[in-house]
Amino acid sequence: LLLSVPPADALAAVEAAARKLPRWRVESADPAAGTLHLTRRTRTVRYVDDVRVSVTPTADGSRVDAESRSRVGVGDLGQNRRNILELWKAVGG
Repeated sequence: LLLSVPPADALAAVEAAARKLPRWRVESADPAAGTLHLTRRTRTVRYVDDVRVSVTPTADGSRVDAESRSRVGVGDLGQNRRNILELWKAVGG
């Protein structure tokens, strides 16, 4: 996700968006490193997925990268992709 704001503002925007989403939780934030660790619980079985976010500066603002991983199971039936899309939509990307 590319945002036209400084990295600190981009990280704050992602953190604020995650705090407003149901079943999402901010586990840790490291503004100096430009990283967040988020978790999201699935709706039915309540599995926990770990979402790691990193923000890097670009010439026009910031690049936000995210990775979602399921803690249990072999397949996720597309849930990890949906986690990222839900987060990006909440951020406004």
